[in-house]
Amino acid sequence: MLRLKITGLDNQIGRLQAPFPDTGVVDVDNVTTNDGLIEALAAFEGPIPQMQETLKWLEAVEAGRAVGDRPRRIHFVWDGTINYQESYIFVESMCGPGPIGIYSNKPRGIDMRSGTFYAREAARV
Repeated sequence: MLRLKITGLDNQIGRLQAPFPDTGVVDVDNVTTNDGLIEALAAFEGPIPQMQETLKWLEAVEAGRAVGDRPRRIHFVWDGTINYQESYIFVESMCGPGPIGIYSNKPRGIDMRSGTFYAREAARV
């Protein structure tokens, strides 16, 4: 019985000593400020990008866009550094109308691409 307990404790020690991966994804939905991302990163168990870089990314994504206090979804991905191709902010209220239906002659839904914002190329360097 003691040998089983020792083996179990050894396994637990091994899991606790394993290094944290330097990758992660944080997805916050229906937030009206960027504080939701900061709070989610603070609660993340493992290494996260430097906060200065994260704030720079947020600023670059919203640069020139009147996001204000609109509800948004923030999808933030990193793999050692911020993944600019997969990280975005989606603001549904800023989406344009979707394609026009051929029978109804009215927009069908929304154009999600028009409300999905990525960091501009110049901000990545």
